[in-house]
Amino acid sequence: KVSDKAWVRGNAKLIDNAKLCDSVIVRGNAWVRDNAKVYGNTRVDGNADVCGNAEVHSNADYTIIQGFGTYYRNTTFFRCRDGEVRVSCGCFYGTVAEFRKQVENTREGKIAEEYLKIADLMEFHFRR
Repeated sequence: KVSDKAWVRGNAKLIDNAKLCDSVIVRGNAWVRDNAKVYGNTRVDGNADVCGNAEVHSNADYTIIQGFGTYYRNTTFFRCRDGEVRVSCGCFYGTVAEFRKQVENTREGKIAEEYLKIADLMEFHFRR
């Protein structure tokens, strides 16, 4: 659902029960899906994947890291309604703690180290 002055441009997609309100712009190849709600003056750009029960009030509530991992894919971190920060990366969706555990169980070497450092940075970034 798109309301107020919100809009979706380019290859961006609004899927499922996702909602855009206020002056939100979703563009590029970004996806907002599931039960995500984005409002305020937020700009969701690039290859962002804001999903689940995301609740993004501003650009400070989500970020994208790209060019890491086995496939150099995009990893999106965002704040959710329950206050948790969650991660969408390939077929993985979960909290930062679950992301950390997934990395420890499935990756090794430099790739694991980079992802774990990114998890540290994201925990710092989203700290209130």
